[in-house]
Amino acid sequence: ADVYNNYKWCENIALLGYVGKEEIVRQFNSCRALLFPSRIETLGLPLLEAASLGKFIIASDLIYARETLSEYENVDFVDPKNPREWGIKLIKTTKDENVTLAKRLPRNDSWASFIKLIHTIIN
Repeated sequence: ADVYNNYKWCENIALLGYVGKEEIVRQFNSCRALLFPSRIETLGLPLLEAASLGKFIIASDLIYARETLSEYENVDFVDPKNPREWGIKLIKTTKDENVTLAKRLPRNDSWASFIKLIHTIIN
């Protein structure tokens, strides 16, 4: 409720609440970049979704984000406790015409790939 009350006046922020898969895909396809300031993730599924579409990503400079995006080049990592740095990166992203789609991360979403990944992690 506080987030909504603090930002409901801003036309550039849409607080969507829960959305279905189709709406998530539509939002990702229509955005220029993903900002992901989370400090409490273990994986960061939105990071993988954005990278699979080749989107520019601004993410918290934390281990989970670096591991998740280790093979992705269209990303800037930002100190999650530095709102000024986030603002600077966001402004740069909106003004920089060179921010474009990158090579998408390969999709390895089969069960065989998943089992292989788990086996690699365990061993």
